Amino acid sequence: RKSLPFEEPLTKFEESLDFGKSKVESFGFWGSCSFARINYFNNESDYSISLFPKNKEHEIILIMNQTVKNASSDFTEYLKVLAQQKNQNVYFNDDDKVEIPIIEFNLEKTFGQFLGSKFRSELTEFEVIEAYQRNAFILNENGAEVESEAVFATEEAMEEFEKPKPKMMVFNKPFVVFLKRRDAENPYFGVYIANDELLIKK
Repeated sequence: RKSLPFEEPLTKFEESLDFGKSKVESFGFWGSCSFARINYFNNESDYSISLFPKNKEHEIILIMNQTVKNASSDFTEYLKVLAQQKNQNVYFNDDDKVEIPIIEFNLEKTFGQFLGSKFRSELTEFEVIEAYQRNAFILNENGAEVESEAVFATEEAMEEFEKPKPKMMVFNKPFVVFLKRRDAENPYFGVYIANDELLIKK
């Protein structure tokens, strides 16, 4: 279990966000945020941001990219995209917007195919009496919380330029969320949001 609250809550938006055909609750911010960074920005369908919780050893990475093949099953493709595009030195401007749907789920599954199975260890025979997995995740204006359980029981300064076009980083199409230690190469949690099933309806 890992709880990653933000230093202070982000804004919970009053108006609903259209995600597919559903209206869902969302949060985010306008302009810049002291605990957010743009990883890269190519256009409004291809970008990534990181949010930094109070615990500075972790980061919450969100990636919107509509070109990833096998998007729902292959997280490594998203990590490759992030590695190739990262560090473009793109910064938040006053008129930029970040809007993220609130994610909340608690998924449980019992693996019945293992129940009653027997195996032997040295002289003792064991029988599987419980095989169960649960994954819970929340991402909202207060931060992120993830809980996973498995039971297998046997008995910088900038110069002045012309005002740039605002970047609308609105996560209203399929996207990925990773939780990662900042000093680690790979995330310890990932979820692909393909539709409104895991979102909070308005």
